[in-house]
Amino acid sequence: MALFGGLGEVVLPGWSPATRQLVEEFELRAGLAALVARVPGAGVVLSEAAVSPDGREVTLDVWSVRELSTWYDVVGFRSAGVTGRQGLRGDGRLYNVGGLAWQVVLPELPELPGVRVVLESESGEVEVLPDTALVRAMCPWELRLQAVAAREVAAHGARAA
Repeated sequence: MALFGGLGEVVLPGWSPATRQLVEEFELRAGLAALVARVPGAGVVLSEAAVSPDGREVTLDVWSVRELSTWYDVVGFRSAGVTGRQGLRGDGRLYNVGGLAWQVVLPELPELPGVRVVLESESGEVEVLPDTALVRAMCPWELRLQAVAAREVAAHGARAA
């Protein structure tokens, strides 16, 4: 098998499992790059993608819920979830950290056939969540609480004036 490398031709010694793995890794990285290019302000670092040993699942950490919402709007989703953030103590027990852990699993993608793409993000305990389709779908109560808090602040400001 010969591949053009830019400076000359590189001849690989036949097709081997190692060659297959290199080609699959290249195709996976190219597919991820094409996918990220579709999403304006993707909020991910491709070099930090976590790939399962068999290459069938990729997990990307998204910088914020706002960027995760952009993925949700542009690419769509197969499933989505939100839970309370937890930490692991030294004795192996879980404890609540505060804030929310978000996860969106993307649908089957033409750029990455047969690969499950999982997006994850976190929001802080006192972080104001953006009013997006993802937040409205997963945490409608949070937006109502934020609206109540904003009205209370406005009313308190009016009384103080």
